[in-house]
Amino acid sequence: MTKDLLEPPAKPRSIGKQRRSYWSRPPQGIIKVNVDAAFSPSSGSAALAMVGRNSKGEICFGNVWLCMALSPLMAEALVLFKATNLVANMGIQHVIFKSDNQVLISCLKHSDKPVPWDAKTVILCSRQLSKDHFGFMFSFVSREGNKVADWMARSALKGKCPSYWAHKPPSSLLSLLIMDGLSM
Repeated sequence: MTKDLLEPPAKPRSIGKQRRSYWSRPPQGIIKVNVDAAFSPSSGSAALAMVGRNSKGEICFGNVWLCMALSPLMAEALVLFKATNLVANMGIQHVIFKSDNQVLISCLKHSDKPVPWDAKTVILCSRQLSKDHFGFMFSFVSREGNKVADWMARSALKGKCPSYWAHKPPSSLLSLLIMDGLSM
């Protein structure tokens, strides 16, 4: 597997036209796990969401969790840590973890980068877990390419997404999954 598969797509060359980014299938034999978090600053509550899909676009697993966090970055770091832990415990070896939080992905990919204090412990734990599992990669994805995880997190924060939804997704989530399938 080459690093260029894991990097975000190049910026469009034409000026004035924006290229839309959609969810894309991972290479054969690799699971792509999209993660996202929603955070309520007034209460400190957060919803964490993850969805893992294979090279056929099939859902392998998905989950949401509710927790407390100090900041949006901490919530994003928590969901990535929970996802890496879950995948490691499942014995899956080749995984691309995608997040739309550039600060988080940068901290995980570059060990020389300073880590923000509010998520430092969680980010360092995820970094260590990825060292223990050489097939774990982290990559940035635009919000447009992370719609399913984004919807799950926002809906869970409102109490509208069940924890274990993968076998029977809510209809509004199902429509996003279908749109992802059409954009592949």
